[in-house]
Amino acid sequence: IFGLRMLGLFLILPVFAVHAKSMPGGEDAMLVGLAMGMYGLTQAIGQIPFGIASDSYGRKRIIVIGLVLFIIGSLIAAIDTHVMWVIIGRAVQGAGAVSAAVTALIADSTRDEHRTKAMALVGVSIGLTYAASLVMAGFSWILPHTPPIGKGRPLAEVIGLPALKLFRNRSFVAFAVTAFLCNALNQFYAVFSNPFVTQIGIPAPEVVLTLGQWCEMGCMAIVPFLLHRFGLKVVMMLGLVGWGLRNGLLATGHIPAIIALAIPMHGLSFAFFGMIGSIFVDREAPPHLRAGAQALVMILTNGPALLIGNTLAGQLVKRHTQDGVTDWSTVWLMSTFGYVASLVIFGLFFTGERHSTTAHDQRPSG
Repeated sequence: IFGLRMLGLFLILPVFAVHAKSMPGGEDAMLVGLAMGMYGLTQAIGQIPFGIASDSYGRKRIIVIGLVLFIIGSLIAAIDTHVMWVIIGRAVQGAGAVSAAVTALIADSTRDEHRTKAMALVGVSIGLTYAASLVMAGFSWILPHTPPIGKGRPLAEVIGLPALKLFRNRSFVAFAVTAFLCNALNQFYAVFSNPFVTQIGIPAPEVVLTLGQWCEMGCMAIVPFLLHRFGLKVVMMLGLVGWGLRNGLLATGHIPAIIALAIPMHGLSFAFFGMIGSIFVDREAPPHLRAGAQALVMILTNGPALLIGNTLAGQLVKRHTQDGVTDWSTVWLMSTFGYVASLVIFGLFFTGERHSTTAHDQRPSG
C-alpha cells in the first residue's frame, strides 16, 4: 500500500513544476507550491480520524477507503485545464490519510525483533516505485484479516487521547519538532529539484534524480545493522546531516558533486531519519494505540509542515527569480540553515532511550 500510494505521488513530484508551466496558472510559483502542499494540509486533517478509526474498526476497511479517496483525487487532478484543478485533486488525495493505519498494520503483523526488517522492506518498496514507476493495483484486497484491536475500549482511548502521553517524552517532542522542520524544508527539493537541475544543464534530470531512490534502497538494506551497531540517535543524526549536505552541495551548483553526492544524500536521509523515525514512534506507543500515535506525528510532519514548506518554497523561488532565471544558490543556502537548526535541536534533546511510561503501557483489560 505504501508503495502504490507513493507511486501516485512520485509520478508527479519530479516533473510537476516543469509541467505546470504549460498549464493556465502554472506560471505562478506560489500556486505550484500550494498544489504540492495542499496534499499535506488534508493529510493533517485526516490522519488522526483515519488512525483512530483503524484502531477501532480494523485496518483493512480504513485503508481501502483511503485508497478510494486517493484514486478520486487523482482523477480530479487529471483535469488539465487549470492548476486549481490540481490543487483540488491533491486535497482529495491527501484526505485518504492512511499512512498511520498502514504503519500500524505492519506493527500488528510483525514481532518486535523483526519489525525493523519489515520497515526496511517497506522502504525498499517505496524506492522501487519511484525508481521504476511500475503500475500496480489491487493489493489492498489481499491484506490479512486484522480484527479491530481498539473495539470495546473506553471513549477516551478510542479517540486517541492516551497517545498524547507521548509528548511527555522529551525525545518524542524533539523528534516531532525536528521532523516537522525537515519535512517543511524538504519541499524545496521535492518541488524545485527538477527545474534546478534542468537550469544548470544536467541531462535527463528525471533519470538523474532517481539516484536518490536507488541510494535509499541500499541504505534501507543496512538499517538493521546500523541500528544494532550505533543505535537510533546516531543513525538518525546521520540522516539529518545528509539533508544539510544535500542542500549545501546544491547551492554550489557543482554538477559532479550534485550527481555523485547531493542527490544520493536525499535517499540516505529518508532511510536513516524518516523510516527509523517511524520505528521510534512505533516502539514508544502501546500496541493498541500505534495508529493513533503515528497519526500524531503524521498530522505534524505531513500536514502543516508540507503546506508551510511548499508555500515558503514557492514564495522564496518567486522572490529570487528574474526574467525566468532563479538565484538557486540563495534558495538552497537558506534551507540549509534550517537543517543545521534541526540537527542542533535533535542532538541536544533526543536521547533515543525507551520511555518507560509509554513503551510499556499495556491496553487495559475489559
